[in-house]
Order: sequence, then C-alpha cells, then structure tokens
Amino acid sequence: MKQLHFNFTTDEQFRTELDNAKNEFDKAESFYFQIFSAVLDLTMLESAIAVLREKFTGCVCIANSTAGNIINSEGAGTVTVIANIFECETSRFDVLQFKFGSSEMEEIAEKIKYE
Repeated sequence: MKQLHFNFTTDEQFRTELDNAKNEFDKAESFYFQIFSAVLDLTMLESAIAVLREKFTGCVCIANSTAGNIINSEGAGTVTVIANIFECETSRFDVLQFKFGSSEMEEIAEKIKYE
C-alpha cells in the first residue's frame, strides 16, 4: 500500500496535483481517499470532494475532522487529502458505516466481527 498526501487550497491547484500523480493512480489496483479537515468549512470539503469525483468517477471518499493536519512532518493547511493506493491485485477494502447508539452496540459489534 502506498499513500499520497495532498494539501487542498484551491480547486485548480488540487487538480494539478492530482494530474501530477496520474501515473500512480493508473498503476493502482484500487484506491480510496481520506479527507482531513481542521475547519468546519463545508464549502472547502465540498470543493475537494467535487474535484475528486470529477477526476475519479465513483471514487470512495471518507471525511474526518482533525486538530492538526500534517504532511511530510510539517503542519499542512486546513484540508488534507490522502490517497490510499493498493498496488497488489489481491488487496481489497470495504467501507462500512454504522450509526452508533447505546442499544445497538452489541449488534454492531457482531456485524463488525462478521466482516
């Protein structure tokens, strides 16, 4: 597995960085994106996701909030995007989403153990 890190500032800058990494995505068996945000500015997150979906139709995006985005051991901007790239053809990933509630925890735990 390989990770590529991007600092989202503008749509155009992000498109350029993704284009520069095109070879890595072309070689990948599969990949997904994690988006980390140090701010609750939905417009920036929506822009980043829109660019990803424009470049990679049907891609999986997972968004997280964070208190300190870091790229190459240094503080990054407010929105960081990480591409998790699987290089081996036998690698696979599944994204599961559960709504947690105290009465459902046992059932959710069983589903996670099953997966």
